[in-house]
Amino acid sequence: VVKQPVGLQLPTTPALPRLTVLRIVTAAGATRMTCAGPAPAGTAGAALDPYDWWFTGGDDLDPTPTGASRFIALNRTQRRCEANPGETYSADYLGKVPSAGCLSTADCAAGLGGPIESWRCCIDIDPVTGACAPPPPAQSAITGTCLVIGGP
Repeated sequence: VVKQPVGLQLPTTPALPRLTVLRIVTAAGATRMTCAGPAPAGTAGAALDPYDWWFTGGDDLDPTPTGASRFIALNRTQRRCEANPGETYSADYLGKVPSAGCLSTADCAAGLGGPIESWRCCIDIDPVTGACAPPPPAQSAITGTCLVIGGP
């Protein structure tokens, strides 16, 4: 008998939580199910019931949902997102660039090259307008990801 994991650890940090998909893959490589999530940061109690997974801070004793991180907690209360023997979990996401993130557009140009006008440092993108939401000022714990804008 193999015990289900409490959570999963990703090799890098996703750029945006809502662009991360957690799925269960069969031994043949087909997707058996896509798990519902992630739960928004700070969600608690019964409000977690619709979600199969969420990001955490990496502390096994504190499963509180956070923003994007390398650590995924599986909802063991609802038990909808469970791999069967021979199956595996797969998290599909766009990683944060650079891996440590950015605090400003200047960080992007300095770390990745090119003119500053070619970059934006974003913690999210408005799905309707496409506008970049920059990291909040004076909060170095929240980093964004570098996005190239424009181009030929």
